[in-house]
Amino acid sequence: MNKYEGGSFDDFLKEEGIFEEVTERALKRLLVWQLDNIVRVFIQRETTFTEKVKSDVERNKIRCVL
Repeated sequence: MNKYEGGSFDDFLKEEGIFEEVTERALKRLLVWQLDNIVRVFIQRETTFTEKVKSDVERNKIRCVL
């Protein structure tokens, strides 16, 4: 066993009395990160859908003219 090896980081946070606070903050940051990714995917899909619809509308306009 390594004589310089200490306890776990969780043990350190508990000893400092901030384990719950740090855990709560980390979970909040994870939630915000996940929501941000979901929103980005939604926006990308919406943009792709809108572009497809616009191109279909333009194609149909050309067909109507011909």
